[in-house]
Amino acid sequence: MQEQKRLWYHSFAPGWSDVGSTDFFSYIRDEHGNTSTIIPIRFGFDGRTLNREMLPLEPTTDVLLFGDWTPKSKNLKMTLAGNQMTDYKDLIFNLELP
Repeated sequence: MQEQKRLWYHSFAPGWSDVGSTDFFSYIRDEHGNTSTIIPIRFGFDGRTLNREMLPLEPTTDVLLFGDWTPKSKNLKMTLAGNQMTDYKDLIFNLELP
């Protein structure tokens, strides 16, 4: 049986010290064209995974905080910047709000 390659998960949210970093391009955009980027959060926030080594398909939990968006928004597109876990391809999620 072949051993699976372990990968490093790095949070999609920058740490507090990373404010202004150009390494993070994760954001939410609504149907009106409004964009909100991820807000850096302090290390030690409950539920946050900064980085860890893991096997492919192994689950992890992380916390992402975004700034305000227009209250009338019904459709959001969340784009998370690609990393080693995604083969450096962006992850895109289409979300519908009630």
